Amino acid sequence: MYYNYSMKTLTIRTDSAVERALDFLTREGASRSEAARRAILKAERSERRILMRAEAEALREAPAEQIASSELAAEMESIRAW
Repeated sequence: MYYNYSMKTLTIRTDSAVERALDFLTREGASRSEAARRAILKAERSERRILMRAEAEALREAPAEQIASSELAAEMESIRAW
């Protein structure tokens, strides 16, 4: 899903580590703004993956889900025989 938000300004304070990172991320000509946007989007995707992985683990470990999965596997096996 893509949201068409108008561009806004974000002001941040940087330290030497962030400046080194920005220098690295802009080494091939990207602007500091573009590097920051890419880093924020990458961080968001990473966080979402972490949350989805944790949710999947919780579902996989839930007793009711294990029973449902076993029942579905047995049903699929009976269908495959046809």
